[in-house]
Amino acid sequence: MEQSGADADLGLRLGAEVLSDYEDVAVVAALHSATLGEGLHKLARYKLRVATRPGDPPPLVTDLLFAFIVSLAQRGTTKKIKPLCVELTRRRANEATLRRYFRCELR
Repeated sequence: MEQSGADADLGLRLGAEVLSDYEDVAVVAALHSATLGEGLHKLARYKLRVATRPGDPPPLVTDLLFAFIVSLAQRGTTKKIKPLCVELTRRRANEATLRRYFRCELR
């Protein structure tokens, strides 16, 4: 995100606010599952492809997808979902923003 000049929380906002109203076959299947685990399993069957240069996907895309999953889980369970932790495999950046948004520790 630092390369694009976008706000550090843009991916989180897009994933939670914009995509929370998005519905397609995968989202509907996930929302109509008996359990959260089953819903996530159904959602995982629909693969997302991101065309990037070799290496990690852009942080904005990763943040967007994590925020979308948490938002979808909250929507499906009608409960406030708080991850136990967020495990980063990318270069550590915007840690304060991620910690504040997900309300958990980062690893």
